[in-house]
Amino acid sequence: MDAQYPGEMTREGAVLTGFSRGAYAAGRIAVMHPGRWPYLLLTEADVPLDAGSLKKAGVRGVAMLAGEIGSQLPGERRTVARLSAQGVRARLWVMPKAGHYYSANIDDIMREALDWLVALEPEKT
Repeated sequence: MDAQYPGEMTREGAVLTGFSRGAYAAGRIAVMHPGRWPYLLLTEADVPLDAGSLKKAGVRGVAMLAGEIGSQLPGERRTVARLSAQGVRARLWVMPKAGHYYSANIDDIMREALDWLVALEPEKT
């Protein structure tokens, strides 16, 4: 696209997403390609993310989604807390009544997570 439309493309709001093993791949891809993926949306995977690597890769925000009755929720809670403490903008959404699958209200959760990720100003808490 860059070759065909030089100067017309931007990655300003690019979101790389993955579910389960795809989330693990997304985390690695973002780190392996600095500057290409400013936002990650990772679902149902406690991906071992490193704040230093994410910052070096230009990742500006990480949204994680976990099923309320799935096995990934406790680890994702710890990951979000650790990343937040290390200065990475990170947040967790819990999918109600879901395990390793999307919840019935995934459209609303996904919309909220995407809006939060690409917001111009970091959330004040």
